[in-house]
Amino acid sequence: ECDFVAKCECDKTLSIADIFLRAQFIRGLRDNWLREHILQSNLSSFDEILTKAIALEASKIESKQLAQSQNNSSNPSSFSHNDTSYTNKVSSSSSHISRSRSKSNHRSNSFRPRPTP
Repeated sequence: ECDFVAKCECDKTLSIADIFLRAQFIRGLRDNWLREHILQSNLSSFDEILTKAIALEASKIESKQLAQSQNNSSNPSSFSHNDTSYTNKVSSSSSHISRSRSKSNHRSNSFRPRPTP
């Protein structure tokens, strides 16, 4: 194993591998909010950044679930799966989901001129 280190001005020894790993991890984050919070923090090691990222992601998920549960408890009948209006909305909206992008499917037979006999 190579142990590449660099001497910092602050008399701290930094691992080049840790720096590259940290940069690649931050670059690979899909969530902009999470990336911004990590970049704004003063954490320097990869392990600290990983721990912070996991904590931030978990808190964001829990916050979202809490908000959903509060919305469901304030209006319990609006999201009931036994409610026929909810079922009808889901079934009618799902019929429009699969659409083709080919030009031939956009032309309807009813709008084509009929060949003359």
